[in-house]
Amino acid sequence: MKHISYILLLALSLSCSLLNPNLLIIQNNSKFDILITIENINIQGLNINKGDKRDIILYPGKFDIKVEIPEIGYSKTYNTEIMYLEKNMFIFNLN
Repeated sequence: MKHISYILLLALSLSCSLLNPNLLIIQNNSKFDILITIENINIQGLNINKGDKRDIILYPGKFDIKVEIPEIGYSKTYNTEIMYLEKNMFIFNLN
């Protein structure tokens, strides 16, 4: 009986940590289409059209979000930290 309760406790603790990943919402309010690169999780050249948004599921940690606009040669890297059980919104607005 003891073994069953240990296994049940272990399964419950592992499943709770895996069920609640973090959500990063990237919204593009600018008048240009943007390309997003997040090197830590191998997202390369994610295209977000003007007025559109994308949801990305992440796990806690520090991430470098690189925003590029090839039309005008704009490129900038934003350092972001995602905390456990938080929903984060990254709004990009370049007009």
